[in-house]
Amino acid sequence: MHLGDPAVDNAVRAELLDAVDVLSAREALVVWLTHPEIEVRDPETGAAPVKAYPESDAARMTRFNELVRELEALRPGKVVVLDVAGYLRNSSGGELNPLFRPDGTHLDAEGSLRLANDFVGPEVIRLYQGNSVRAASHRPPAD
Repeated sequence: MHLGDPAVDNAVRAELLDAVDVLSAREALVVWLTHPEIEVRDPETGAAPVKAYPESDAARMTRFNELVRELEALRPGKVVVLDVAGYLRNSSGGELNPLFRPDGTHLDAEGSLRLANDFVGPEVIRLYQGNSVRAASHRPPAD
């Protein structure tokens, strides 16, 4: 069984919703990120294996991201989805850029920093500024 199977989709959806409910219980805005495709590679050489792993099936990550995108409609005002997968897909080298994802799955330190500085950080700041009433209530007290 895997993503795309209705039973798995329902279980994953329920887990995602439970996470949003816990994280938003005190009025926090949950920011969820889509996940880029995975291409399992040899960590030493960066080469894709001769036989592709099931995790590398793009349809599975596409389905996971569809479930993540449903969260905004299922928990309106409690969760916002940032399209990291789309951002990486449209960046130089694409979402599987081996310069930043040498194993085809994880961002390396430089890739993580670049993603945080160029996309995630500015988007979180934009959300915080656009949600000033909620943001103001969550600011730490002044010294």
